[in-house]
Amino acid sequence: MFLKQDKQESGNARGKVFEYIVYKIGPIRPSAFISQEIIVKKRQCYIETKKGRRVGGEKNFDLGFHSNCIVNVVNKKTIMELLENKVNLSNELFTCDYQLADKAREKLKYMRTVKNALMCCKAVRVALVTLLSDVSDYKEILDKEGFGCIEIYTINEIEKLLNCEGKTA
Repeated sequence: MFLKQDKQESGNARGKVFEYIVYKIGPIRPSAFISQEIIVKKRQCYIETKKGRRVGGEKNFDLGFHSNCIVNVVNKKTIMELLENKVNLSNELFTCDYQLADKAREKLKYMRTVKNALMCCKAVRVALVTLLSDVSDYKEILDKEGFGCIEIYTINEIEKLLNCEGKTA
């Protein structure tokens, strides 16, 4: 399977700035990657099979980070982080009564499908990234709705990366 980039642009200004910041400092969990030098970054990306078919349909991820580094010599697994940026989970995923919005449900189904398709590769993370610090209620809703395989990265993790970036510059 290959990570491909979609040239199409979307989103609002605030979301684009947030996405750019995450793109520049990402991946969010760099410790999962063997070497920082070989990480490939993609925007508006999707997973494609060797036969050129998109996994999960026509949707895409905001950001993708991957490394072709061999993690397990026998299985030759790749390392990948696929992210969907949501400045505020409340506004962008849920209705006012904490129900998943239909559009959000479709995106989460896509994310889950991709994650399940890549189950053979344990070093794949599929996640939402948000500027919120406490996401325990949202994680509980995702678990209850069958999307527990999707992680949520918070502002706390972004701040840690920004602090590390500032110290090395």
